Amino acid sequence: MPADGGFAFTHDGGDFTAAVHRCTGVGKCRAGVPGTFMCPSYLATRDEKDVTRGRARILQEAANSQLVQAINSPEVLEALDLCLACKACSADCPAGVDMARYRSEALFRTYRGRMRPLSHYTLGWLPRLTRVTARVPGLARIANVVMSVVPLRSLAFRIIGLDPRRGMPALQSGTFTAWARRRNLLAGNVPASASSDPISEARERDAAPASSDSAREREGATASSIPTITTGKILSLALPSLGALIAEPLFTVIDSTMVGHLGTPQLAGLGIASTVLNTAVGLFIFLAYSTTSLAGRHLGAGRRDLAIRSGVEAMWLAGGLGACAAILLAIFASPLLTWLGADAATMPHALAYLHASAPGLVGMFVVLAATGTLRGLQDTRTPLVAASVGAAFNAVANWVLMYPLNLGVAGSGLGTAITQTLMAAFLGWIVVRAARRQGVSLRPSTSGLFGAALEGAPLLVRTLALRVALLATLSAVTAISTQALAAHQIVWTLWSFAAYVLDALAIAAQALAGFASGTGERGAIQPLLRTLSRWGLSFGTAVGVALAFTAPWITRIFTTDQTVIDYATVAMIVGALFQPIAGYVFLLDGVLIGAGRGRYLAIAGIINLVVYAPLLWVIAHSPTLTARPSLALAMVWLAYSAVYTGMRALTNGLGTRSL
Repeated sequence: MPADGGFAFTHDGGDFTAAVHRCTGVGKCRAGVPGTFMCPSYLATRDEKDVTRGRARILQEAANSQLVQAINSPEVLEALDLCLACKACSADCPAGVDMARYRSEALFRTYRGRMRPLSHYTLGWLPRLTRVTARVPGLARIANVVMSVVPLRSLAFRIIGLDPRRGMPALQSGTFTAWARRRNLLAGNVPASASSDPISEARERDAAPASSDSAREREGATASSIPTITTGKILSLALPSLGALIAEPLFTVIDSTMVGHLGTPQLAGLGIASTVLNTAVGLFIFLAYSTTSLAGRHLGAGRRDLAIRSGVEAMWLAGGLGACAAILLAIFASPLLTWLGADAATMPHALAYLHASAPGLVGMFVVLAATGTLRGLQDTRTPLVAASVGAAFNAVANWVLMYPLNLGVAGSGLGTAITQTLMAAFLGWIVVRAARRQGVSLRPSTSGLFGAALEGAPLLVRTLALRVALLATLSAVTAISTQALAAHQIVWTLWSFAAYVLDALAIAAQALAGFASGTGERGAIQPLLRTLSRWGLSFGTAVGVALAFTAPWITRIFTTDQTVIDYATVAMIVGALFQPIAGYVFLLDGVLIGAGRGRYLAIAGIINLVVYAPLLWVIAHSPTLTARPSLALAMVWLAYSAVYTGMRALTNGLGTRSL
């Protein structure tokens, strides 16, 4: 077998047959001679076919075409299968047998012009894949968490042709060069501390005066305040937050259920009016997020008084913004409703609801700020109590105002306003009581209000970017077909419900990251980040699996239109595949918000939108796609869940590198 496109075998006259006949059967490879490495696969199996001599004999037979017919015979592949290409034989064999080279040549001749087994490509591309996972922020963490789930790892290994019984080595984030560069350890650079006198440095530290007793107390508190992240700690914050998140939509459900008995025009008017109200509240959700972050950071620094003070200032700001929003809503209610498509039949009812509920915006916004304060103080149970009791009270108040007092739709809006005001009073009383215990002033200050606004403004921009992305998605779906729009509404409803679990974890992340950031300890957030990333990916995977497997049946709850069911099923499966990424994004959002990286999130939100919006436009205006509504809807959800959510994962991952 002369050389033919593979190795040249110059030391053996260019003949592969001569090369494999270097082995004379002396058996040093299996004799266990001290100082020799032998063959590691033979050490494991103790089978002659797995020792270098046995493999050489099989290759010789293949070259001679006697007992073994050809180089691509199953016997050859079986003998070479366990060769690790470690080249220990080439170093220890007296005849210079290089089984690693022979193996490569045999595989080259066997698969030339043919597809190799999938495992060959997997392992061959592994160095390139690890370069990608090392350089893309967060990607290694995602892969490690996913591969730590045994069923997922076994399935992945079966797909790529690896033994599902084997483990998966952990992938590393970052490169050694980047690690050394951050520490100024590259060649030619000398760390600053290397040229200093450690004895002098110690004397200077000992001689440094202490600032005050309170400063020393704060330093001691900080040094010991790095949070220990346990499952119990995460769940103690996340589960009450989940309960509160689930309780909040009950207000709308209660209103819709009661108003629905008044008539179709009343229900339609409520639908349009509640959209306006919920949008206003959604835009100002930053009042909760920014306050959680600020209060958490102060608490981590050992300054509970400042944490509570930041909450007091945020509540004053929330009250002012709520009053402004209520006035603007009362003035512009009619134009807004007309723009949203309210007709002559629904307009009176929509106006009645908005005019009655508008004063409640003050309470709604104060509830957001007070809830954020308590979350920053590691208390998520009190907001749960307020939301649960508030939902029950809202049902009673609505019934009394709508039926015995005969106020109709206006009674529903008034009941919501009263409930939100009472909730604000209760949560505000909790914060005020804590402030009095700490001797914190309850008066607003210009600097405090400005600081609260400055903290929340970037998160407002982020929220607006998210809202625009959702509106752009809805617009793209609307351009496809009516049935696609109906299917999209089903998928979005289920996606949003699943997001409650992830959002609860994100709230826990906000509180914990704010606390860790406030300690001032370098790297305090990183353990938290790793732990919460695993939680987000795990929950995202669980939610994705649940949505994917139940998609053909759960969609039937919403409609009997088989076409809509088919559209929704496909779109839901597409979205479910990327739920792990969504879980990862939610948790990183929480960590970045908690660490006070609102400005970065605002910029990243705009960048993500700029990448996402043109793709939606292409899908919505593609004649090929719009001619097949099911495919077009699936592409929209692929764009949203893979591209938009993927961009958020990338930008969030980059943002966490500086924490």
